[in-house]
Amino acid sequence: MLQAIREEVKMGLRKRRTIIGLTQAELGRRMGIDPSIVRHVEAGRLKPYPRFRRLAAEILEVDEGVLFPDAETAR
Repeated sequence: MLQAIREEVKMGLRKRRTIIGLTQAELGRRMGIDPSIVRHVEAGRLKPYPRFRRLAAEILEVDEGVLFPDAETAR
């Protein structure tokens, strides 16, 4: 189950980021974080913390629940 959630998160984030036309580095810069954090979240190595989820959704112009469907259970 945890692996399935990780797959949803990384695919949702990566897909939306590429639709918008941003690289991982650009998304990281716009979020004010190190781009490696975006890489780690997309790879499923790092769980997106609340501020990351909020900023990513805002920048990618999508509801947080779409990018991070497990956000409710993660809180």
